[in-house]
Amino acid sequence: ASLLNEVTHQCPANLNVTIESDRIDNENVHQFYHDNRVDWFMLMSETEGGVPVSICEAMSHGVPVIAASSGAIPEIVDSSTGVLLSHDPDDNEFLTAINRFISQQLRDSFASEISQLLP
Repeated sequence: ASLLNEVTHQCPANLNVTIESDRIDNENVHQFYHDNRVDWFMLMSETEGGVPVSICEAMSHGVPVIAASSGAIPEIVDSSTGVLLSHDPDDNEFLTAINRFISQQLRDSFASEISQLLP
């Protein structure tokens, strides 16, 4: 968490970073995605038992995902839907993944790929 706080404080003023660590009901999650531009979703959990609902929610709104490799995450996050990190990414791997999303063109490419996967 301290690394996230450090990174968010170093972001340019025009970059809005929201870190949610509390449980949010499904209706509010979808409303948030509807009302806000979300450039990427990040899940750094080391102990996922299956496919995380939070990743599915993000992808259902065309949002690319950065996630650590655990549980069934590698089955849905790949180079066409976001960035799959190692199981226990270090600071450098984490920051490198975020930097990939700085490019508007790359974000748009991922969003396009994800939207083609949706029914």
